Amino acid sequence: MDLLPIVATLLCLCFVRAQCDAGSASPSPEHEQENQMLRSKVASLEDEISRRKEETSELESVVRDRTAQMATLVGDLELLQKLNLGDDESVMKANTHDGMLEKQIERLGNDLEDQIRKGESLEARAIEAERSLEEFGRKLEHAEKTNIDQKKKIQDLSDRLQYAEDKLSTLENEAKSKAEELAKVHGMWLPHWLSVRVLRYQKLVPVAKDHLDALRNTTAALASAVANCTSTAYRVCRDVIQACAVTAGGFADNYWQRFSQPYLSRIVAASEPHLSRASVVLEPYMRPATSAWRSLVSFTSEYHHQVQNGVKRLLEGNELLTPLSVSADKLAWITAPALLALPVLSIYKIVSAIVRYPIGKIRRGRTDYKDRQAGADLVAASRNAESRGRA
Repeated sequence: MDLLPIVATLLCLCFVRAQCDAGSASPSPEHEQENQMLRSKVASLEDEISRRKEETSELESVVRDRTAQMATLVGDLELLQKLNLGDDESVMKANTHDGMLEKQIERLGNDLEDQIRKGESLEARAIEAERSLEEFGRKLEHAEKTNIDQKKKIQDLSDRLQYAEDKLSTLENEAKSKAEELAKVHGMWLPHWLSVRVLRYQKLVPVAKDHLDALRNTTAALASAVANCTSTAYRVCRDVIQACAVTAGGFADNYWQRFSQPYLSRIVAASEPHLSRASVVLEPYMRPATSAWRSLVSFTSEYHHQVQNGVKRLLEGNELLTPLSVSADKLAWITAPALLALPVLSIYKIVSAIVRYPIGKIRRGRTDYKDRQAGADLVAASRNAESRGRA
């Protein structure tokens, strides 16, 4: 790097000499001035070159000194290496120990990271546990509040129940007292011999009940035997009567047809024109009547079948009616119309009772009112007598 300016100055000097030689061939005042300037520059450059040469020589001496120092340092290093050859085993052991220590340090670092992670997870769990604890605390407070409210409500209800029980006891006492008073009044109305007999019969009721239970238990087997005998006798009589009825029906049909056939033919011939005229006249009126009749028949037949099936199931399921299970269809067919007609009759009775209210009952009610008034007067008189007796 220090030789570049020297080479540049040498090239400049060569160029200046060439210019001087060209100027000496044709000298002029201007060229002379330029030559002088150039010569002064060349002199200055030569001084600089000499100065640079001195600097380069000084740098070379410094480099030599430095190389000598480096050589001495290299020799010292070789000596040190020769001296430290014996310590290589200890250095290897130290290196291996350092490697083991580094591995232990890495292991401890990994363990430390694991512990840190576990600590973070435990902190997260602790935070979640604190949150859940707060939630449970809130729920517990809410439950305590509801429990307190429920206790208050239960206390109010118990107070009301106690008040109602007290009131009920007072009403029961009043009812008992009134019942006793009414019993006294009724006892005053009734004759003495009747009340004595009623008390005697009331004492005999439980004994009679026990005797009836014993009689029922003893006669159960006898009743079952009688039922079996009656069922067999009923079946035998039914078979005999059925055969006789069939023969009697055959004879009756023959005689009926022989004696009634001419009269019936005359009646039919005489009534046929009248019936035809009546059918023609009543035909427009019979259509709605027939439709209503059909709907009524279908409606009643449906309920009739339902009632018939129910009666049949009742007869078949009852143990006492097992002998009648053969004729269950006939009995159900007979009882079903009766059960269907029973509501109609009851409604007719209720309507007739509402429309035609008897007058005798009104008078009877008035007499009952008078009797009750007389009983109240008697009770008041008896109370006054008791109060006077106490006074």
